[in-house]
Amino acid sequence: MADFLKARKFTYETHVLVEGRWRIEIAHDPDEMRMGGIFNKADVDAVEKRLIGQARKMLATGKFEAIKVMRERARSGGGGTQTEVFHEVAEEREKVLTARDVKEQPPHCESFDDLSGRASCRILNLVLRDYFEEECLSALEALHSPWLFKMIDLQYPLVGAAIHLVARKQATEGRLSARERAEILQDLLRTAISWSRDAAAERNRPELVNDDYRALYEAAQGRFETPGEVRYFTLHAIARAMRGSRSHFSRIDFVRKNVTLDMERHPLGILDELLAGCLDFPSVIMELLGSQPSLFAAIDAMADLATGSYEPPVPNQAASDLSKLLRDTRLEQARNCLWLRILGEVEGRAPLMRKEPTKEWRATMELEENLTPSAPMTYRPQLREGFKERLRRLREQEG
Repeated sequence: MADFLKARKFTYETHVLVEGRWRIEIAHDPDEMRMGGIFNKADVDAVEKRLIGQARKMLATGKFEAIKVMRERARSGGGGTQTEVFHEVAEEREKVLTARDVKEQPPHCESFDDLSGRASCRILNLVLRDYFEEECLSALEALHSPWLFKMIDLQYPLVGAAIHLVARKQATEGRLSARERAEILQDLLRTAISWSRDAAAERNRPELVNDDYRALYEAAQGRFETPGEVRYFTLHAIARAMRGSRSHFSRIDFVRKNVTLDMERHPLGILDELLAGCLDFPSVIMELLGSQPSLFAAIDAMADLATGSYEPPVPNQAASDLSKLLRDTRLEQARNCLWLRILGEVEGRAPLMRKEPTKEWRATMELEENLTPSAPMTYRPQLREGFKERLRRLREQEG
């Protein structure tokens, strides 16, 4: 047995399951953990006992659905195997929906048009991400849904928490108090409910038939006078038709099938906002990009998707179709959504090369060189500052 063990080297990784997807949470440093050298049986048992204990503590935090520890065993003569030495699933718990804080400053909404606009809907998608991902819809759909009152009534504590979270952030600008901002938001929600009820009672309202968006939009134009009414009833019909769909990709496919190169600005804008609302959710991005070996690779792939040059490493029709759509059409809101996510990752503190920390400096320089020329002009200064801050932190770590 001693000779058998001496011919091998061991490394370990801790994997976690989040939102139905496995990812590497910790690639344990072989030198730090004494796992890069030659072990005897007692060493292996001690290390694995320690890592399993650490994994159980991580699972007990409630952040993960399951956890496992993987051992990779490499022979000195070449080759090796990967073995699962621990795997445990979290206890079934009732999911608690929460309002999430956001770094971005919420826009000040003074009308329903403001509330249902892209900037506001993006914030609502981020704040109420847990609810919208569970229900598989977006803020844009919810605000135009015939069932808006029922949604709010069933989730009032969550909606109330979101209102006060947004109001507190708006109040930091000093124009109005948090209480005053909350009252304005509550009034706007009451307006949205009133519009929803009136639309549901409207006779001969336009309906989406056979996913024919152009026919729907033209019917709304023929029925209503103002652009605001046309937009509202178009989205109202889409929300009715999409109810019960359990995938954001049904919306993405709807947009893909209906966007045309000659489409005018107003009807194109509605489809653009619908697509951007889907791309606000991390689960959609993860599904599009698939498993990526590092944050560096994930950011690079997102940039390729935003510029319409993404080629999935494994066949993924949805990702290929979306990349072509963003390349060939004027879907600016969807592109902006991806660049905002890229900017957030660049400004974050997560390492680009978690498994290969010695390559972090080079990866940062390379990613800046790749991203900055292809990014829209409005994002380039912030990207440069984000990369500059990353390099500053790396210099501090090395010093």
